[in-house]
This record gives sequence, C-alpha cells and structure tokens, in this order.
Amino acid sequence: MFYEDEVDIHLNPKIGADWGYKGKQRLVVTPGKNKKHYLAGALHSKTGQITYVGSTSKSSELFINLMNKLKRQYRRAKTITLVVDNCIIHKSRKTLVWLRNNPKFEFVIPTGLQPVG
Repeated sequence: MFYEDEVDIHLNPKIGADWGYKGKQRLVVTPGKNKKHYLAGALHSKTGQITYVGSTSKSSELFINLMNKLKRQYRRAKTITLVVDNCIIHKSRKTLVWLRNNPKFEFVIPTGLQPVG
C-alpha cells in the first residue's frame, strides 16, 4: 500500500505580511517571473520508501508517470494499492484508460476527504 499525493512548487516565493519602519518601503528581491514545478510521490506504507516523479505541469501524465515508475519498481507485486485524494488527475479519462490496461493498480479514497487547493 502506498500513500500518494502531489505538490506544487513555486520558485518565486509569495510575499506575506512583514514589518518595517514607518515611511520606509521594503525592497524585496525576487527571482523574476514565477516558475512552477510539480511533483507526484508515493510513500510505501511498510518500508517508508518514497517514489516520485516531476513535471512542469500538474496533469494526468504526471500521475501516470508515477504509476509507471511504481509498476517498474514493484514488478513482482500482485497488486499496487494507492491511497489517493479526490484530485481530478486521479479520475481523468486518460487515467481511467491507463488503469483499465493496468489492472494491478487499486485506489482507496478515504471517505470525507476533500482536495486542498
């Protein structure tokens, strides 16, 4: 069993509340235009091993790439069970087609779980 999730990485940090002297504007250096990167990862429930893949877009391809990597790493496993949330990439048409062709994968979606973001 694996616990799976995705993360969005913004290379241009968000700026929040800060303090400063009255009448003095703070200079905040940022790296320019925001670049985003996305990771999908799975934590093996028994060994604690993390498997992950990265992409420049959070899409079905990112999730399918992760499942392909798990499939290669755990060739001998009869089933690969993923605990996932309700993110759209887990139930997109592309993902469902891939799952039909890869029946060793099973999903568990905890009841009442809502996606964040």
